[in-house]
Amino acid sequence: RGWLDKWKKRFNIKELKICGESGDVEGATVESWKERLPEIVQGYEKDDIWNMDETGLLWRALPDKGFGQNPSSAKEGKNETAANRCIFVTASGRKEKPIVIWKSENPKCLH
Repeated sequence: RGWLDKWKKRFNIKELKICGESGDVEGATVESWKERLPEIVQGYEKDDIWNMDETGLLWRALPDKGFGQNPSSAKEGKNETAANRCIFVTASGRKEKPIVIWKSENPKCLH
């Protein structure tokens, strides 16, 4: 409890978490897939069942916390300098090397 804490209290300054995208999934959806998935993958070997997960890499991103007076000032902030990493794993636990998907100013597929 030093001078900084007293100053923040006097001017109503709080640490705010800047919100990103919401990834919430309804519980009913999860339960439905838990019931249906065994039927869908029936007859496949575990090495033939793959899971791919995509995660963003914001290498010039703004911090996700900051100080402010108004929680509504903590708006979602995005950075265009981003790459997506894709990670692949089989149901048996075998992993592949991750791949990186990058935005290109001049995509080769359009030539």
